Order: sequence, then C-alpha cells, then structure tokens
Amino acid sequence: MSVQQTDRRLRDTDEAAACRSAPKRIFVVGCPRSGTTAVQRALVNAYRLYSLAETDFFGTAAGGGLGAVGCRLGLARSPAKYGPAFDRLRELLGPFSLLAYRNPTTRRFGKLVASFTTVLDQAASEAGEVGWLEKTPGHYRHLPLIRRFVPGASVVHVIRWGPDVVASLRDRALRYAKFERQAEFHYGVRLWNRALSAALRDARRYAASVVLYEDFANYPKALLQALGRELGLAERRAGEPGGDYAIYAEEERWKHAVDGSVRPAASKFSEVFSQRERDWVERSLSLMAYRRLVERATRPANVWLDRRNQVY
Repeated sequence: MSVQQTDRRLRDTDEAAACRSAPKRIFVVGCPRSGTTAVQRALVNAYRLYSLAETDFFGTAAGGGLGAVGCRLGLARSPAKYGPAFDRLRELLGPFSLLAYRNPTTRRFGKLVASFTTVLDQAASEAGEVGWLEKTPGHYRHLPLIRRFVPGASVVHVIRWGPDVVASLRDRALRYAKFERQAEFHYGVRLWNRALSAALRDARRYAASVVLYEDFANYPKALLQALGRELGLAERRAGEPGGDYAIYAEEERWKHAVDGSVRPAASKFSEVFSQRERDWVERSLSLMAYRRLVERATRPANVWLDRRNQVY
C-alpha cells in the first residue's frame, strides 16, 4: 500500500469517527399541512433531541433564482441577504447563544452553514441532548444544500394524501388572512407535487426516511419506534425531563393541536371544494410519485401493512 493510500485511509477513518461522535442532525421537511409539526413534537418527546421553531435558514440564506444557484456553487450571498437568517436564529435561541454579538461574515456558503450547525450543536449540548431536529417544511427546496454542507444530516420527509393536504391548505387560508393567497387550489396542487418530487429524488439518492402521515396518525408509537431505529436515536427514559421545546410561536394557532394526542385528521376535501374543483385536483396531483414513496415509507414496528394497493 502506498503512502498516499495509507494517508487517505487514515483520513477516511478519522472522518468516520467524527461523524459517529457528532450530534444527530435531523431535518423534517414536507409540504405544509402534511403533519410535519406533529411528527416533530412526537420525535422530540420520544428521543433525546433538541428542537425549536421553524428557522427557514436555507430559504432565507440561499433565497431563490441566481442567488440559490451561487450558493450551490459554494458562494454566499451578501450579508444583507443572509443576515436575516442569523437574526431569526438569535430570536429563537435567545441572547446567550454563539450568535450573541454578531453575524458571521464570509463569502463562502459552507461557512455560513457551519455557523448554523455549530449553533444548534451547542444548543443541543447545553440542553443535555444528543442531537437536534430542525423542522422547516419548505427546506425540501434546498435539500442539495443540506446534503452538501451539513455533515451527517438525516432527512425525514412527511407526506400525506394529496387531496387532504390541498383541502387543509385552503381551509387554513379561509381561517387566517395571512394565508389568503393559498386558498387557490392550483397553489396547493403545485406545492404538493413539488414536495413529493423532491422527496422521491432524495429517497432514491440518499435513502432518506419517508413517513406517511396516515401511518403516523394511526400507529404513532409503533411508527416512532421504527423511525427511531432507522435514524439511530437515543430514547428518553421514563421520567427523564426534556422534550418540551417551543416548536411554534404562540400566534400560530393552527399548530396548537400538535400538543394533544395524535389522531387522524378529518378530511376537508368535500367541504372546501366543489365537485368540479375536486375532479381537477385529483387529475392534477402526482399520484405516481405518491405510490412510489408509499413503497419506501418507514413501516410501523410490529404492524403488518399491505402496501401493494395502498393509495388511501
């Protein structure tokens, strides 16, 4: 064996050891109204994970268009563009985090992400946890950045039956003016299709975890056990404190239900859409991608499910 080969093997061994000792870094993503917050709450209650409200770090720091393309090439946008991402972290973590005094200044996007992960690693360590979970549904748009710049990242895609998601988006839009533009059913269909397309690519390339909301709602304990084993998570012992993190803002009233018992959500599809709209939605949803993700989904522990004809 050459000296170069020996050096490379030693370096690979050191990197593998570092990954094993590093905190668990988990991202939960998916189309909004798919149950991502409920899965987040259940995971941090069951396992030793620190968590917080949505950071939208990659959405803010990378943005879209040419700026996002530059970030994929490793080039950071201007401090005026990525600064709000760190301002948001400071708001969530409080004045005693590593971000207490100033934002990082760099033109390398990888260094920005390293600052982000270091801050969350510190927060998890100070909370006595062995890792952290960040849930921003829209981060599915930035999975190439997460995969490239966050060492050891695990991604959990939460998917839910499309018509129910589109209906839930409209129902929320009718209740809260903040989401008024999401009442258009074309919006919900496009959002769901994009989220599933990203999930399928990620699952194929990186063996990402896929959670069906319907399985989670019907078999929460069994699903969490299977997902915990899949991700290599450490369980909380009975009576052990922790897990009661603020994962949503008080004004986000549509998320308050996640603090109750897990149960299947009633479909609003027939209530909020006319027959003509329902027909268009069903024709336009990418059901083939959904079926393929169903085949890859984490199975609840000790529960036999026949996936062959499962379309809900």
